[in-house]
Amino acid sequence: MKKLDTVPTIALFIGMLLSAVATYVSYTLELKRAKESFLFNIEQVQIALSERLRAYELVLRGAAAFYEQSEEVTRNEWASYTTKLRRDGFITEIQGIGFTQYLTPSEIAAFEANVRASGFPAFRVHPTTPREQYSSILYLEPFDERNQRAFGYDMYSEVTRREAMHRAAITGAAALSGKVELLQEGEIVQQAGTLMYVPVYRSQVTEDTEAGHYAALLGWAYSPFRMTDLIDGIIRSWEQDDGASIHLQIYDGTSADPAKLLYQSSFEDHPLPNYLLANQNFEFAGREWLLAFHHKHELKAIGIQRPLLFAVLGILLSIAVTAYLQISTRLRLRAEKMAAQLTAELQRKQLEMEDLEAR
Repeated sequence: MKKLDTVPTIALFIGMLLSAVATYVSYTLELKRAKESFLFNIEQVQIALSERLRAYELVLRGAAAFYEQSEEVTRNEWASYTTKLRRDGFITEIQGIGFTQYLTPSEIAAFEANVRASGFPAFRVHPTTPREQYSSILYLEPFDERNQRAFGYDMYSEVTRREAMHRAAITGAAALSGKVELLQEGEIVQQAGTLMYVPVYRSQVTEDTEAGHYAALLGWAYSPFRMTDLIDGIIRSWEQDDGASIHLQIYDGTSADPAKLLYQSSFEDHPLPNYLLANQNFEFAGREWLLAFHHKHELKAIGIQRPLLFAVLGILLSIAVTAYLQISTRLRLRAEKMAAQLTAELQRKQLEMEDLEAR
């Protein structure tokens, strides 16, 4: 009897175990599929970011070559050159394209006099802190109200900009700066900024030393980037499609330091279980960024419906089998009880007949 009673319990245990295994396998497969899709989208962002920054580097190299091959570049010529680039769609997401001239202390007075004579009587190189090396933003197109705030600014006076400018000058390669606050930023809506520099040489570098590169240096072709405008422009189509549910943060450096946050897409609270997240290091022009990705709707992306369906069906099937076995067991016990009663009744009748016969 007790053995029969344990059969439904064992069946229920086995059914629940099989349901749990099926649910786990289904969830694992859905999670793997979601992760593969998530990582594929991340790869697309990295490719798009790399390609666009490479395109901007080529634009600056073209501007540097334009300056190097000309005896003198006027403001109108620079404006015409950059307007053509903007019209052709090459610099739609950047703040502008400019040229900043490298200066020694003895050259500043003549430089300021030339710029003032060209129609800017209040022009000056600033800040005026005494030092051995200076620079001055000479051209920055489009020369609108925002960009005019940077006119004459000595970027070499600021340590983050100077590091990138120095790296570009002594290597001859493009250099990306760390996080800065652009002079073009207003007081209301501010964005983190960064800059890309390509060196412009007045003559061929004859000595591969720091002094040799600076002796030939004329200045830098550069572009200031307002990071939100830049990244939104690069990944706009991605955010409207596959990336609509992915939150992206970009940090200057290799760690997620809030003080070095360059960019983040529209913020949303991250739900558990936090399976679809990834940090990727991105390097360009001598600068490293940390790209932090997180899926906004993990349960929807994983496809939790199928594992839940397996769990519910498994539980219902286990309960149904267990109920069937319990009913079958009860019917069998009842039949055995009735058979025992009938047997006892027959035996009693047989004894009564034998008693009657004996009488």
